[in-house]
Parts: sequence; structure tokens; C-alpha cells
Amino acid sequence: MMGFTIYEAISKDDDAQSKELKAKIDGLRNDMNKTNVLSFIDKVIRDYKIEERITKEQNSKDKLRRIFDFRSMLQDENINTSIESFLENIYLNNVEKEKKVDEVTLMTIHQAKGLEYKVVILPDLNEGMVPHK
Repeated sequence: MMGFTIYEAISKDDDAQSKELKAKIDGLRNDMNKTNVLSFIDKVIRDYKIEERITKEQNSKDKLRRIFDFRSMLQDENINTSIESFLENIYLNNVEKEKKVDEVTLMTIHQAKGLEYKVVILPDLNEGMVPHK
């Protein structure tokens, strides 16, 4: 089965909604190449009325807070790079984290609750101690 992107699919459609969506994506791509990441986020929030749209949803305060916290973090860190550089940096940081094979995470049982690891070592485990009696 040969795959294709949503963009490729809507590019083949002649209906008005597909053309409108394609035009929006093309506009975002064009803007993305002309501006830094912070200005781009501001433009998307403004042009697509993100605040107005999210306000109508459940948990809107939390969603808006996360968006504006992210924006504030970029501003506080003085991240003034292109979107391409920003995304490349995120990707490279994730690749570096994945490469750390010789890594051990030391934590309490309480901290580990809900997490999954391939190997778990419980040192000094004696019968009757865990769970505590």
C-alpha cells in the first residue's frame, strides 16, 4: 500500500473546502519561512483565533495556559530562531536522549509508580518489607 500525506490528498481534490485548507497550509508554509518561531506562533494565534476557539472547549483555561506558557518560555529563553532551526534543535535533542543506552535511573518506588521500564532492579528486597506490613 502506497502512502501519501493529507496535503497531497487535498491537493488532488477540487472541492472548495480542500482548496481553502490547501491555501491555508500554503500560507502557513510561506509565513514559516519568512519569520522566527515566536512571531509565527503569534500570527497563528491571531489569524486563526486560537484563543476564541479554545475558549469554547472543555478545559479551555488549561489549554490556553499551556499555549501561553509555551510562548512565554520561548520569549524568556530569547529563542529567536527560524522555525526550521527550532524544530531541528528539538529533533536533535530527542535523538541524543534516545542514544543514551548506558543510563540508569535511580528512584524511589513512589516516584516510579505508573512508569514503565524494560528492567527494574529492587535492591535489598526482603520478604514482608514490600509491601510494608
